[in-house]
Amino acid sequence: MDNFVGKWEQSDAEPTNFDAFLDATGLPEEARAKLKAARITVEYVKDGDSWKIITTSGSHSKTSVLQIGVPYQSTDLLGRKFTNVVTMDGPNKMKQTCTEWAESTIETESVLSGDTITLTCTTKGVSTTSVFKRA
Repeated sequence: MDNFVGKWEQSDAEPTNFDAFLDATGLPEEARAKLKAARITVEYVKDGDSWKIITTSGSHSKTSVLQIGVPYQSTDLLGRKFTNVVTMDGPNKMKQTCTEWAESTIETESVLSGDTITLTCTTKGVSTTSVFKRA
């Protein structure tokens, strides 16, 4: 996860297939509207044996502290609770398995290439992809 250290800003382009993905999550309309309006910044910070993932949208910020491969519980920027586990598949591919946030498990894969992270989230066979650039 060392290669991910730093701050990453979501590109201005809307994530691909986002409406279909939100439909598949079963989230209420209010939460969906907030997610569609959000532009996210993510910062990865190494803190000894742990990691901090700081997620920011507008004036809202949330810090999750985790260890690779160990499930943890947290809340998102909307206050929705979830359980997540982060694993690494090589130095440039991070995987996350998120439960209890939507009607089904969400699998996330973040692939780092140069100064770009391509993040793909999948639930119920429906995927959305977002691009983040190093800030």
